[in-house]
Amino acid sequence: MYATQYFDPSFKDQIMRPKLSQRGVGVSEAPRIIIFSAPRPFTSSVGARQSLVVRSWLALSPQIAVVLFSKDPFVVSFFGEFDLRVLVEPNIDFT
Repeated sequence: MYATQYFDPSFKDQIMRPKLSQRGVGVSEAPRIIIFSAPRPFTSSVGARQSLVVRSWLALSPQIAVVLFSKDPFVVSFFGEFDLRVLVEPNIDFT
């Protein structure tokens, strides 16, 4: 699945710009990656695989966060155990 999002020009001021240093171009903080996903309900082996996928994303780097769009109660309770790196958003209209 591939998706893109058009950002309104008003977001222009919120984009981090690289800072110049003596060694060249750098940023003041490490880059942060946020993965967005709308998983299927966590039933049978599908749930186990999807749980493994999220755990593997988090294991890539401490700079990775995951946002899950799901109304499945298991997703909300299971990923509530993780720290602030996993956010479950149940208030979404999938129609």
